[in-house]
Amino acid sequence: MSSICLINPRYESLVRRHGLDQFDRVMHWQGGRRMVSHPSRDVTQIDIEDAGETVRFYVKREWQTYAKDRVTGWLHDRGWGTKARHEWRLLGAMAAAGVGCAEPVVMVERGWIRRQGYLIVRAIPGAVELNHYLAEHRPVMSVRDRRQFAAYLGREVARLHEAGIDHPDLYSKHILLGEGPQSSLPLVSFIDMQRSSAERSVSASRRARDLAALDATLSRELASATDRAAFLGSYLSHTSVRLDQAQATKAIRRRAFELLRRRNIREMQGDVKHAAGQFVQLNAEATLYAESNWIELLRRAGLDGFDQIMATNRGQLLRRQANCEIVRIELPTTDGPVRLCLERYRGRYPLARLRQRILGRRVQLPGWSEAAQIGRMRRLGLPAPDLLAFGQRFGRWAWGESFVLTREVQFRSSKLLP
Repeated sequence: MSSICLINPRYESLVRRHGLDQFDRVMHWQGGRRMVSHPSRDVTQIDIEDAGETVRFYVKREWQTYAKDRVTGWLHDRGWGTKARHEWRLLGAMAAAGVGCAEPVVMVERGWIRRQGYLIVRAIPGAVELNHYLAEHRPVMSVRDRRQFAAYLGREVARLHEAGIDHPDLYSKHILLGEGPQSSLPLVSFIDMQRSSAERSVSASRRARDLAALDATLSRELASATDRAAFLGSYLSHTSVRLDQAQATKAIRRRAFELLRRRNIREMQGDVKHAAGQFVQLNAEATLYAESNWIELLRRAGLDGFDQIMATNRGQLLRRQANCEIVRIELPTTDGPVRLCLERYRGRYPLARLRQRILGRRVQLPGWSEAAQIGRMRRLGLPAPDLLAFGQRFGRWAWGESFVLTREVQFRSSKLLP
């Protein structure tokens, strides 16, 4: 069986000591924290003690390489290998061009017809995602500092493209900010380059596609229109492609709208005040918003699990139909009572259950579907309630239960017209 093993010379002794070049050992690694999980690949965070120091790595394993991915890679000059092998080459090209990226440690690929492989990269010390960085720092930034940061970020993205490297998945979560040599400006790094390509130049169309991905995944709360204009102006001033800023803005916004309409981008599902739209999985069925004060409040109220939410008798019943009931729940807080709206759905969904069995993936029940609609509305900047929790569960004989919990919309005035 053919195999390829590439090791970064800087980490060769560490790789050998801990067996990171042993294919079977790494592919069956049980420890660490699972960050991303798909049927054909996963990403696991591991910490290794070496020479009295704890070093953090990310293991990106690829269990199966699909024919369509290999053909697509060949058409885009990425070769016939695994995504791990392609990303290894991309990271090397980025490092050679002086573009910030994760440091590759080792890549191993095995097989010919059914290729498998893995790539291990070192975690970027102290780095945080762009949306998390803005959620924390933007409220205390002056207007001048915000414009300076936007211009700096535009220049760094331009450097990536000028190096001949595109990034179709240039979402805000794939831009990391760490401590840089200049105290006022963080070091920018780009991650998750599996679908990127390295060529002589990046076309205007692909540049617009990449910038649209970033524009779509940055909430208006984190980047205003003037911030985006400063970013784009700086980007255009540092590129060899001459584009009119007004036309570029229209093209980016159009592609960003199309992206939001076609794809369910996880980081844009909710409000972005403290946790930048993260949700925390509390049990196998329910997923709750990761803002700590909401989770603690729900726990004190006994609403921190799927069964508890579906069975609670507290609150005022507003409406009851055959398969749905809407309840208003009032919870006490230090700032006064907070009203929540709980919608619960129960019924038999044989077609949804059949689709789930055939497709092998989750099918949305009414509560989950409504939560997804709220997320889409917020992504598009439309008025929508704050989404606190949602979940669903299938039982026997196609019986299904689902819920969505939101904060009740408060109207400032009873007047409909000024």
